[in-house]
Amino acid sequence: MSDEEELSNAIEGDDGFDAGGGVPSAGSKSKSGLVKILTWVVGIICGTIFIVTVVVITIKVIDRGNQSQSFAQVSEEYNAKPPIMVFYGSNMPQIRGRTADKVPQSFIIELDLGYPESIKEALSTEITLRLPAIVDLIRSYFNSKKAEELSYENEEFLKLQLKEKINRILTNGPIETVVFTKKDIFAY
Repeated sequence: MSDEEELSNAIEGDDGFDAGGGVPSAGSKSKSGLVKILTWVVGIICGTIFIVTVVVITIKVIDRGNQSQSFAQVSEEYNAKPPIMVFYGSNMPQIRGRTADKVPQSFIIELDLGYPESIKEALSTEITLRLPAIVDLIRSYFNSKKAEELSYENEEFLKLQLKEKINRILTNGPIETVVFTKKDIFAY
């Protein structure tokens, strides 16, 4: 067959059908099945390419927004290392008591008091002399609190309040920090 005959057959729609009965030939069935499979494969490939393209573009747009963020400069005050402290704790007794809850819970507290090394001698002596008053102050402070107020989340606030209360009775200088070495709250 020449090229012109093939072209005319293609234009007329002769692709293996018998003009009389309209029943496709065996070669035509395999060609139409192959065309259907190829159509599905091409559709799946195009869909996959479309989805990947949308995902890549979306990620690039989202990442572009994050690039404009900048981090604040940290001041030197926050970068400074804390001063070396002397801790008064070896002579501090374990403090026990009960909370102010309707159903009281028990607590056991052990703590250290930190102060600058420059006032070590005077403050250490004063803390030793005032130790019974300091222990009573700490015990009564914890007795006045409910168990939920003594939770880990409130620990910094508790330390700050204790530091202020203890500093009110000291005359030779302030303590700088309160450190809990043990803080147990439990139902009795």
